[in-house]
Amino acid sequence: MNKRALRIVNYILIFLPTIINIVTFFYLPERIPAHYGFNGQVDRWGSRYETFLLPAMVIVFGVFMLLMARISAKMDRKTPEWERKGRDNEKYCLLSNIAALIVFNIMNLYFLYTSFAQVQNLSETAFDFPSAIFALFGALFIVMGIIMPKIQRNSFFGLRTKWSMKNETSWKKSQQFGGISFITAGVLMIAGTVFLRGIKCTLWGFVICSVLLIADVIYSYRASKFE
Repeated sequence: MNKRALRIVNYILIFLPTIINIVTFFYLPERIPAHYGFNGQVDRWGSRYETFLLPAMVIVFGVFMLLMARISAKMDRKTPEWERKGRDNEKYCLLSNIAALIVFNIMNLYFLYTSFAQVQNLSETAFDFPSAIFALFGALFIVMGIIMPKIQRNSFFGLRTKWSMKNETSWKKSQQFGGISFITAGVLMIAGTVFLRGIKCTLWGFVICSVLLIADVIYSYRASKFE
């Protein structure tokens, strides 16, 4: 798929939640569950207009990421030589955006479902919400892990620390390790959703993300010191 097609898919996924919510708005109850506590119980009810909060966030996120994708491909005389080599970075950035936007689109559909059904306890739904969310983010991590080793050194995208940016060797080693660590984290997050539910699944997800961040930073430091 070329860059133009990837941009089109990005735009579709950016505005799809808004379109869906506009179409379904007048079928929603006036009063909907607006927030759930850690126990999965509704702790605040709100207006159906609040269903547009997530689509608005998706638009802001999506447009920002499209701008960043263009910046990652921008090349001029002032651009360092190592950055001019990263001609495919925009493509990889667009692919990552699509994966993230799919997650947000699915979340929007789930929130619409809980609004329509006026779900008061998330444990009463067909599937556990935290498990579903972290399974989606696990899949997103796997996609990012596959893409990461292909990214050329740049000022925006990839596993960027002051150590990974030191030189080309440090960058390549860091992205390769980042690819493995992201895929591993994604698999562990998905596996955790099979055995854990509710707050336990949420804590598992945060632990995995924390370990991933620490491991990637430490490795990029070691890669720069012992190249």
